[in-house]
Amino acid sequence: MEKNFQFKNIFLTGEKGCGKSTLINNFTAQSKLICTGFKMEWQYSGNVKTSLLILPYNAKSKFNPIHSELPAANYIAGYWNGVKAIPNPEGFENTGIKILQESLAVSIQSPDSSLIILDELGILEKNATNFKNEVIQVLDSRIRVLGVLKKKSSVFSDILIKRSDTLILEINPDTRDHVNLKIFFNKTRRKSPTSKHSESGEMDSLWLRTNS
Repeated sequence: MEKNFQFKNIFLTGEKGCGKSTLINNFTAQSKLICTGFKMEWQYSGNVKTSLLILPYNAKSKFNPIHSELPAANYIAGYWNGVKAIPNPEGFENTGIKILQESLAVSIQSPDSSLIILDELGILEKNATNFKNEVIQVLDSRIRVLGVLKKKSSVFSDILIKRSDTLILEINPDTRDHVNLKIFFNKTRRKSPTSKHSESGEMDSLWLRTNS
């Protein structure tokens, strides 16, 4: 007998550049849901990454690091000599928390037609304790969540993966075109009882963990 699973929160994971954020952006562009939350955007000097910003998900314009008037509070990481990303916890603790709180305040007005985007989580927020607590508040709320989780183990990502209300989908170039995110926002999802990561069928092969 098949079991019913309910997932309020869905995270996409996979190797860098496999299309996780693109998949989310394509979904939200076609969806009638009220989408809030955050996204991250790299700034460049020529072809060199300089700084990473945290922005409201629905911010539409890209920002030039030379001409941008964004406050420093949006800065969450920077590249040292173009090699290593150095996290800035204050960006998460200030702007990140503000974005999440405002997203919840907007979404709670129409909870059944709202979606909070978290793009992305996993590594840079390691030392941003208050921000991580706010993320948990969002996941615990009645608002549906769609996010990106870096494919690298950390204490925080392991906590998210183990949540019983959260589904982790592993994306790769071979499977991303078969993912229809609409079906994962049904009230109840059915899954084959044979395994937690079945290789049979296009959609079954996308199940990574269901933490039943």
